[in-house]
Amino acid sequence: TVRVLPETLSTVSTKGFHHSVCYSILDQSNAKKVRVSKSIAVLITSLQTLQMAVGMVVGFYALSMKLSGVDCDVPVPNLLWSLAMYSSYFALFVNFFRKSYFRREERRGLKHQ
Repeated sequence: TVRVLPETLSTVSTKGFHHSVCYSILDQSNAKKVRVSKSIAVLITSLQTLQMAVGMVVGFYALSMKLSGVDCDVPVPNLLWSLAMYSSYFALFVNFFRKSYFRREERRGLKHQ
């Protein structure tokens, strides 16, 4: 019998959705040598950030269940490494989003004053 852990199922489904949307858009734009519009770029970055947030929530949930004594096949070090990875990627994507989509408008606003 193969057991599928809830955190594995949520991670796989989130990544599957994210990759199918993002990479199909990027593949089409690269094939046609067309630049991705800002709204599509914001959507892709938002989906990536959401993917990392879901990974963190699932990781925290799995760790809390493990520490409360619920049977979980994932060792604590793996859960901690997973949280470290998702948290660092989340911070990087938030920083990228802020710098890419908000900073330019702030600079433009300062130039007009």
